[in-house]
Amino acid sequence: MGSDEGSTWENEAMTQTYPLEPCDLEAAVVTVPWTEQLRHKILLLRLQRPYFIYCLLCSLLAAAAFLSTLVDLWKSGNAKGWHDILEGGTWQSACWSLVTFALFAEVISNLFVRGWSFSRDWWCLFDAVLLTLTVLAWAVMHLRRASVMREEAEEADLWLLFLRFLLQPCRVLAAAAAVRKVQQMQRGCVDIRFDGLDKHSADRDRDVRNDLNHPTNPSPRDVELQSKMV
Repeated sequence: MGSDEGSTWENEAMTQTYPLEPCDLEAAVVTVPWTEQLRHKILLLRLQRPYFIYCLLCSLLAAAAFLSTLVDLWKSGNAKGWHDILEGGTWQSACWSLVTFALFAEVISNLFVRGWSFSRDWWCLFDAVLLTLTVLAWAVMHLRRASVMREEAEEADLWLLFLRFLLQPCRVLAAAAAVRKVQQMQRGCVDIRFDGLDKHSADRDRDVRNDLNHPTNPSPRDVELQSKMV
């Protein structure tokens, strides 16, 4: 049985080719799937300053819309004002729409980058649950014109606005921490300069040649050879 396994392994080794030679390695064409390239670009984008500015902008929009909504709710006490504030097509609604669209983009990108490990990250799960509840609340408010469920959905949407407002500063802090870590890693890298290395190596080679031509402690044989050459 061992001989059969050995012959099988030899046959597989003969049929498979491995780039063992340097010329084979240079001639080999490395193809990276487009999914891996896109995943790399997304991760690289999240470590740069524009992503931090984007998170900060979303946080400012969420803060302005949420505080303005609270002020409007405090000024208006009737149910009509509640409905107009949450559904009236004001600039607050536009801000929340932009923030929700950004949250949707974050969830989709995290799902694409992390794959199955998406479910093991609490922040990703929180984003996904918050996005799902927001979509359900909006669907109920638009499908149910006048009902008790619609009123409950409007109240739930207000709490979802509050959660989205709290989520944005956390995202800003996480992005700032990532950018700061990358900058520290870049500053901590050792800058290797080969200019001085080449100069020192040339000086060392010249010293070695001088020692060979003019040794410090020549042997009698070297003295005799040098006298004959002169």
